[in-house]
Amino acid sequence: MNSHSDVVETSLKENNSLYSLLIPSKINILNFLSSAGPTCVCEISDALEISQSLTSHHLSELKENGLVKAKQESKFVIYRTTKKGKKVCSQIIKLAEELNE
Repeated sequence: MNSHSDVVETSLKENNSLYSLLIPSKINILNFLSSAGPTCVCEISDALEISQSLTSHHLSELKENGLVKAKQESKFVIYRTTKKGKKVCSQIIKLAEELNE
């Protein structure tokens, strides 16, 4: 018999978009992109004080799950949130606000 935590973990893993956001810095990146608009890795890492390599890694995972998209512009890759990413981000912020009430 599965424990409740096993069921929750399995459900999260089946929903890759949510599972990919279990690390707070990924939520911060998604939130930053949602408010700042199209941005390169260097600006995201500077603003959030995360290394560029970790920022790139997180962005890659967010991209895999359809929460951000990337476009090569000159020598930079510019990231922006997708509609799905904006929706997920707003739902997370709403949930966090409700939990803080």
